[in-house]
Amino acid sequence: ERIFCYCLAVLFFGGIFYYSHRARKKTIASIPDEFKYIYVNIANFIAIDLRNQKMLLALDGTRKMYDFADVQEYKRDTQEIKVYRKGRTSKRTKHYLILHVNDPENPTWGYSSPVKDEIDCAELLVSRALDGTLPDIDERRIIDDNLASVKKFMSFLSTGTGAQG
Repeated sequence: ERIFCYCLAVLFFGGIFYYSHRARKKTIASIPDEFKYIYVNIANFIAIDLRNQKMLLALDGTRKMYDFADVQEYKRDTQEIKVYRKGRTSKRTKHYLILHVNDPENPTWGYSSPVKDEIDCAELLVSRALDGTLPDIDERRIIDDNLASVKKFMSFLSTGTGAQG
């Protein structure tokens, strides 16, 4: 019985991993090739096209493209969330990147993650794109919830690749 339960748990978590990985790959494939920098969290993303000064945003099924000039501001937020489990209360921190754009239909876009590095990197991506210090590249750079990838991307931006700072 115990082995059966372990096998079910492994299959369940394996299925979740497989479908989230598949959804992420499908999302990335749906983004036009001119968008070289992509922050992706399953189906939500921020994609940057430096050459045309465009930002493609997708959040909860809504997808829209903006000129860099349409981004009025971006800001960070952090909230502590109470989580109830087995009669106990614990706090978890959730990190947010909020973009305000010149769009009456979708003026606010809010991306969140429990991983601070992921949101730090998404903010760095947006800030460098808007201030013109993001290196122009030919290959895609993907920021996702894989922490090693986030650290690699942050290192890429801060070392000798043409980025300032």
